[in-house]
Amino acid sequence: MKTFLKNAFKKLRYKDYFWFLSFLIILTKSNLFLAIFRTPNSAYLDFSTMYFGVPPIGTHIFFSMLFIAPVLLFKGRGKLYSALALNVILSIMLVLNLWYYRAYQGFYSIRHIMHPELFNPLARSIVNFKIIDIIFFIDIIILTVHIFRNKDIYKNIKRNAGGFVIVTALGCGWIFFDHLMIDVWEKGMPGQMVFRNSWAPFQTMSNLSPIGYWTYDIYRTLNEGRDYKLSSQEEEKISNWLKWKKENISDNNYKAILKGKNIIALQIESLENFVINSKVHNQEVTPNLNRMLSNSLYFNNLYEQNSGGTSSDADLMFNTGLLPTKEGAVVFRYPSREVETLPKLLQGKGYKTISAKAEKPGSWNWVEMHKGTYKFQEVWDINSFKIDEIIGLGLSDGSALSQIEEKIKDIKKPYYLNYSTLSTHGPFEIPEEKKYLKLPENLDKNILGAYFQSLRYMDEEVGRFIKKLEESGDLKDTVIVIYGDHGGVHKFYSEEMADAELSGDWWKKYDEKIPFIIYNPDIKGEVIETVGGTADMFSTTAYLIGIEEDKFIDKSYGRILVKTNRNFALLEDGRIMGEAGVNDKPYVSEARDISDMIIRSNYFKSR
Repeated sequence: MKTFLKNAFKKLRYKDYFWFLSFLIILTKSNLFLAIFRTPNSAYLDFSTMYFGVPPIGTHIFFSMLFIAPVLLFKGRGKLYSALALNVILSIMLVLNLWYYRAYQGFYSIRHIMHPELFNPLARSIVNFKIIDIIFFIDIIILTVHIFRNKDIYKNIKRNAGGFVIVTALGCGWIFFDHLMIDVWEKGMPGQMVFRNSWAPFQTMSNLSPIGYWTYDIYRTLNEGRDYKLSSQEEEKISNWLKWKKENISDNNYKAILKGKNIIALQIESLENFVINSKVHNQEVTPNLNRMLSNSLYFNNLYEQNSGGTSSDADLMFNTGLLPTKEGAVVFRYPSREVETLPKLLQGKGYKTISAKAEKPGSWNWVEMHKGTYKFQEVWDINSFKIDEIIGLGLSDGSALSQIEEKIKDIKKPYYLNYSTLSTHGPFEIPEEKKYLKLPENLDKNILGAYFQSLRYMDEEVGRFIKKLEESGDLKDTVIVIYGDHGGVHKFYSEEMADAELSGDWWKKYDEKIPFIIYNPDIKGEVIETVGGTADMFSTTAYLIGIEEDKFIDKSYGRILVKTNRNFALLEDGRIMGEAGVNDKPYVSEARDISDMIIRSNYFKSR
């Protein structure tokens, strides 16, 4: 056997076997990476978590092949050295990305070079070696020893330019065909994606493979994330629009009525306006929110204006007053922009600003956005919470709000805290012991009943949270802002809810409205029926707090809903709700284009 193996090796020593071996190693390491990073602390192998479904296998294979293809252009032992060098580069990249993922549940990106402020935004340790990391370097040690102990191998191997051309053409062709089949023609398996960005970086990585992910990230960042160059006509168009937007109305008694108070903004997942003050089987869906209205400014004609960024678009609009871009999600395309924001305005008034989500920082790239664009001083991500009760997508609203109530006791006042809830995310799965509505079984099992139960649970926990603030004596000096991020059961489950057995038609129509409630015990309850949209919450909140109007009014889309003679909202699809006069309508219709150009061009950077 020894003689046989020796003779076999002699036959192979002058063949180009090392390129194919390197390709297999690159492919194997890519898959090992996928099997590691989603395990707890990314500390061991679990092949059951590496894919979300059937991946585009050909895409994975050919990205690895394209990565090692340049080796074919070398001759002699240059092939060995170049293949080993690429192997080392890949191994280092995989380990560095593991380290970053352990800290942020995201990956290194070229945007971190273009915008250094986005790199390690929470100043965490990103050198977090674990024993599993060694797996990426074992082969390198073995191959290095093999190459330098056998200095006569590969000396006579020729350059293979034809092979390089064939591999490159076949690889690019196959990947492009996968893109057409899966992304364009939608002929792939359920859940498959190639060149589509997922809300979670780990899903995009799993779809494309590490090499494919980095390739796509570079293309997307350079192609989509660069500043758009405005023409002189577009500059003039934006300037004229911003001039039109200013109404020049005298201040009224709403100005600064919340001056100096702490602000806790609760962005409620999937909260639609139709449930406010509504009853199902003679039970209030949101009894605590309903009671708050007697001491609230309640805006009952506010329309959602979200685009492809869903909840992240609500973040954007509340904190900047700008409409989202027409294509893609701002959080992925433009996480670092010079715009006016509520956190920055409040910091100018001496506020401590905190953004909080009990989510992984890489999900929807929210941490980079909240630090890079909104400029929150402090961020609490999932690592800032004790994950002791899971409901639906993550930490329960009850646990999260209880922990927040404890955390804010030590925060210097005044402060602005923005928290996004999770428990009311579809498909609205609430444990039986947390269901506070008594519904008939057929309704309770329908998606509409599940939606009601989830909102009733959220409402109960918000009520408890406010009660604790009252008991501690902090409620008097605190404003609670509650708003829905976007539609819920109507927007995403219209077919399922059509079978709901519930009398009346109050629940059937999707009016695309979300509630906007500003609560404090000293406020005299009032329903404000002015028609507006999500982006109007920014200017309205800033005005009520007492921010000087000239600091924000010409740097956003939104209006001050308690100080306006206009009564309309522009929806994502171009429809105008409410009434826009003949002279105003052209400006209203182009508002999304204006906001899109402002964000893409980084319009306020040099102004």
